[in-house]
Amino acid sequence: QWGDVDGALRVWRDDAVAAVAALERDTAVFTHFIAINAIVSRAMNVDETIVFRPAHASVTILDSTHGKLRLIERGAEMRLADVR
Repeated sequence: QWGDVDGALRVWRDDAVAAVAALERDTAVFTHFIAINAIVSRAMNVDETIVFRPAHASVTILDSTHGKLRLIERGAEMRLADVR
């Protein structure tokens, strides 16, 4: 849960969310598993640190209107056998 992690990690999450929410036009952002989860969990308004397991090169789509993130589509999820 994000409420249980170190404060520095919550600040990192807030900064990542703010950076994505501030984008004013269609933008591709290439990042990794935990950053995707941090941003998507905020867009979903949930406290879980891991809300899904994005597959390699999957595409997650978010909308930012007036600085508020909304999840449009989660990317494909990796299968358990893909986790190493």
